[in-house]
Amino acid sequence: RVVLDLILKHNLAVVFNPVHPAREYSHRVEADSILQTSYVKFWAALAKELSHYSPERLFIEPWNEPFFKEPTTWYTFNNKMLAAIRQSAPFHTLVVSPVRGNDDVSEMTPIADRNVVYSTHCYLPFEFTHQGAPWLKYNLPTGMRYPNEKWNADFIKVNFISNVAKWAQKHDAKIYMGEYGVLNTATYPDRVAWLTDMSMLIKQQNWASALWCYAHGFSILEDGKAASGQRKFDKQ
Repeated sequence: RVVLDLILKHNLAVVFNPVHPAREYSHRVEADSILQTSYVKFWAALAKELSHYSPERLFIEPWNEPFFKEPTTWYTFNNKMLAAIRQSAPFHTLVVSPVRGNDDVSEMTPIADRNVVYSTHCYLPFEFTHQGAPWLKYNLPTGMRYPNEKWNADFIKVNFISNVAKWAQKHDAKIYMGEYGVLNTATYPDRVAWLTDMSMLIKQQNWASALWCYAHGFSILEDGKAASGQRKFDKQ
C-alpha cells in the first residue's frame, strides 16, 4: 500500500503485475493443480485489497509472460484467475496475457469479459534488442545494427504489429504493449532509432504501452546505474 499510494500520489497509473516469475516457477505451477488453486485464492484475496483503488488509475495483470509448455493448461488456469479477480474487483480493467506474452496474442480466443485489455510484448528483431544478453542459454553476438537493409520499421510492422492489429480489429479488442525495449549493449544511436520506430508504430495503432524498462540493462535513464537521487530520464 505504501508503494501504491506513493505512485498514485504522483498522478501515475499502475499496472499491478508480478513481472517475470522464474521460468522454473511457471513450470511448477503448470504441473501442480493444487498450487494453481492456491494461486487463484491468492489473487482473489489480493484483488479484494486492490479493489479499494480507483479503476481509472489501477489495472490488474495477474501473470507476465507465463510460458507454460502447454497453452491449454495456461488458458484454463488463467480464466480461473481472471474470474476470481473479477469477483473481488468488479470494476477494474484486467490485463490478459497470452501464453508466450508476445504476438501469440493473435492466436487467442477472446474471453467473454469486455473490461479487459490484451497484453503483447515486442522485442523484434530479437537478435538486435537482446544482443549480448547474459541470461540467455545461447549467445547473441554484439555489434548488431539498426536500422539496416533487413531490419527497419516496415520489418517490425509486417512481422509483428500488423498481425496483432488485425486480430484486435477482428475481435474489437484493446491492446496493451506491455513491454518493448532494447539492451544497452546496442549502440546508443541504434537504440534511439529502434525506440523511435517502435513508439511511432504503437502510436499509429493507438495502443496503450509501457517501456521496458526504467533502470538496469534496458534502462531509459541517462545512466542506468546512477543512484536513485541522481537519476534523469534520457530525453532522446
